[in-house]
Amino acid sequence: ASNATSPHDRSNDYEFAAQRLPWGVQLYEKSASAALQAGEYARAITLFKIAREKSVLTPAGQFELGKAYFLNGDQENAIVEWQTLPTDDPATVGAGPYLADAYHAQARFDDEERVLRQWLALDPTNVNAQYRLGLLLFADASPEAIPLLEIVAASDSPTLKLAAEGLR
Repeated sequence: ASNATSPHDRSNDYEFAAQRLPWGVQLYEKSASAALQAGEYARAITLFKIAREKSVLTPAGQFELGKAYFLNGDQENAIVEWQTLPTDDPATVGAGPYLADAYHAQARFDDEERVLRQWLALDPTNVNAQYRLGLLLFADASPEAIPLLEIVAASDSPTLKLAAEGLR
């Protein structure tokens, strides 16, 4: 499957192998990941669910399942997947931006703030998370916003630096 030229082909190859190799059920997750990469979100969801049913879905796979739901327009199921990720797994950090976006789109700003704070607790130097939390707090006129935005303005990110300086 690793020699397949496209994510779609890789997904098909992994699924074919998973169906025929009883010891290779972890290939369902690989197939799902390739389907997600190919933009085949509904198929990815189905394959990730098969991996879960066979008890081989990893935290990274669960994160990707949430991403497939999110990209397929199902924010509620995406949120469920991301909220139930193990807190000590690196996949949880990856879920932060998506979960914050989902909460923001639903105007669930308290939840968005909680997720951004969790994201920063796991990745304290993440300028993107600092900027997003700073903006959210700035919109709420919180005094916590300015120190966060000052950190962003002093960062190496030219785009975020300009945006943060514009809010001063």
